[in-house]
Amino acid sequence: MTGIDQAHDMPRLNREKLNEIKDIMGNEIQDIISEFSRIATNALETIASSLQSNDTERVFVEAHTLKSSSDIIGLSRFSRLCAILEVQARNNDMVKPENQLQLLKTELPIGIDAINSLLRK
Repeated sequence: MTGIDQAHDMPRLNREKLNEIKDIMGNEIQDIISEFSRIATNALETIASSLQSNDTERVFVEAHTLKSSSDIIGLSRFSRLCAILEVQARNNDMVKPENQLQLLKTELPIGIDAINSLLRK
């Protein structure tokens, strides 16, 4: 089983982490989620251009940042996918990076929608 397969087996959200950050941030949590979504979308575009120019150092930095920040807000699956890309970029051993990028681009809005759905409850 590959790392990507393992990521798909992970729960999309870590509700405990989401609730922790919600308790800390209160009403500002929605602004944080919106800002994360904007920043993450831009970071994924940076990763895409970095892959085209074979800049694995930039891919590593962006993936690392996304991994950490998404984990804080409870996006477990997205964070795991970022971690896989991060390790491969650090080791300069990219395995189908365009496919991984597409998975990230697909998972991000689904995860954000799941968070927003929970926050509305």
